[in-house]
Order: sequence, then structure tokens, then C-alpha cells
Amino acid sequence: MPSRGRYRSSATCHVSVTTHMPKTRGGTRKNRDGTGSALWWGMFKRTTPRLLHRWRSPVLWLLSALLVLVLWLLSALLVLLAAALPTPLCHKIRGISLVLICAATGAALAMTWHAWRRGILKLKRETWLRALLLLVVASYTGGQELSQRQITEQVLSAPPAELSNVGRHVMVGYKDVHDIRHLVAHGAVGGLFITSRNLRGRSVDLLRHELASLQTLRRERGLPALIIAADQEGGVVSRLSPWLTALPPLAELASITPTHRRHKAVRRYAAIHGRELAALGVTLNFGPVVDLRARRAAGSADLYSQIPRRAIHHDPARVREVAHIYARELLSHGVTATFKHFPGLGRVTADTHHR
Repeated sequence: MPSRGRYRSSATCHVSVTTHMPKTRGGTRKNRDGTGSALWWGMFKRTTPRLLHRWRSPVLWLLSALLVLVLWLLSALLVLLAAALPTPLCHKIRGISLVLICAATGAALAMTWHAWRRGILKLKRETWLRALLLLVVASYTGGQELSQRQITEQVLSAPPAELSNVGRHVMVGYKDVHDIRHLVAHGAVGGLFITSRNLRGRSVDLLRHELASLQTLRRERGLPALIIAADQEGGVVSRLSPWLTALPPLAELASITPTHRRHKAVRRYAAIHGRELAALGVTLNFGPVVDLRARRAAGSADLYSQIPRRAIHHDPARVREVAHIYARELLSHGVTATFKHFPGLGRVTADTHHR
């Protein structure tokens, strides 16, 4: 019995020691070894995961929601890109667009593989739908490319007489001469349009020799000479500048007085265009603009037409006078002018390239 009392007193002493730790001057309790903050550290370890979980849950949910939204927006953008890819307005981004769509195809295949490995039921519904959407976009784009190649093969396999009869009404632009050499040789086109993409990173002499070689190919095949066209109006529409001389718009010459000085200035202006275009091999210039200039600025929706900045004058007699002198001087250098665009276009407020 003494031993039982001894054990009881020992237990009582142990409890009193652990429950009544002396306080330090700063207010924290000490353990038996005299080190502080043991109690607070234990509380921190127990409460911190709960606080972090409560703080991280809304943030992670928001980030995941934003990620899902971005992925859906990118998928929708790829759908619109695939639909607009065949249009001429997308020719500048055609290469990068095909790369993006191929990358999307790879992502769709990776998601499909992930679904096969883990099972469709283990994937979220939006992930599976997004993978399916990307596969549809890739299939649609691939089908368009195959269809385009089939059309090209059908055109080139047509009888030569029929191909030449239709091709003489067709004018195309190009970036790589190897892409159109077979069209030129088979008479599938009657003209070429050259612009800044044909001179970017190259010299004028190189383009001149390139066009001359295509004309030689036409003569060897017994076909009519190609019409080589450019859009060198002057002013804001000067597609071959700065490689060729950048001139102000003809509108700046239309207000010169007296009349003989105005005529002389227009002839000098047209002579510069005529010499430089003829030396390059151009036979047709898409200018001048003979639309009447409206007494207003271009509208905010007018991004490319910009007729108020390009038209010669608001007076029909002045426009006829300047355009006639310009076209006659241009023709004296072997280059034909083009009177454009349509009656009344100067009063249009929207962009006619999109309407």
C-alpha cells in the first residue's frame, strides 16, 4: 500500500508540473526543459493547415476557372481562324495559323490519349469537349488543305486550250516564285500582282530578273506575255515604296496654280512612276483614284479604303484633268493606268473591303 501511495503522489506531482508551467517575463509558458513557445508551436501546427486550406481553396478555384475560360476562348479562336483561313485577308497569318492548328491537333490527341488511359469518366466534361472541339478544328482545316490541293491538280490537268482561255482572265499574287511557275507555264494565269511582300528582304534587281524569267517562260511556251500589275498610287497607297520612290498623293498637285505649273508637276510625277515601274517589269499600275473626294474625313470604320485621303479632288473637272495627264505620261513609258474605283465610292463611310 505504501507503494500505491508513492505512485499516486508521483502522478499527482507530474500533473502539477505539466499543468502549472511558470510564465516568463514575455508571458509565454515554459516546458520542463526551460525552452519557450512549445505550446504556441503546437497550436500553429494544428491551425495553419486549416487556414491555408481556407485561403487556398478560393484562389485555386479562381485560377482553375480562369484557366478553363482561357482554354475555351483559345478553342473558339481556333475555330474562327480555321473558318477564315481561306480568305485573302488571312494570307499574312496563314503560316502561323497552320502551326497553331497543328499544335492544337497535338493537344487534342494528347487529351484523347489521357482519356483512354484514365477512362472518360475520370475526366471532366469540359476537358473532353475541348479535346473533341480541337479534333474537329484540325479535321476541318486538314480537309480544306486537301480540297485546295485537289482543286489545284484539277486545274492543271485541264486541256491546255481550255486552261489558257480561262487563265487569261486570272491575275494572282505570290510570295515564292516556285509556287506560281507551273501556273505561268501552263497558262493558268494571265497576270501577276506584285507588292511589298515580293520585295521585303530582297533587292529590286532580284525581282526584276525574276519577272523577266517568267516572261521568258511564257514566250518559250508560245503564250501571251504576262500582265505585271502593281498598286503604286502615291501617298498612303504606295505598295512598292520605299524600294521605289515614295511620292505624295496626287491631291497635293491638284491644287497647284496656275494651270501650266499644275500640268508640269503632274507630268513630272507620272514620269517617275512610269520609269521606275517599267524598269521593274510592271506593265499595269492600279492608279490613279478618280473617285470624288467627299468634304469629310474617313469614318472610324474605314480602315483600308480611305478614299478622302487618296482622291485627287472634289471637283470632277479637276479630277479628269489630272488623271488624264497622269495616264498619258504613264503610258508613254509602257505602263497602263487604271481609273478606279466606282462612281460614288468617295461618299462611302464604311470599309468596302469588308462589306
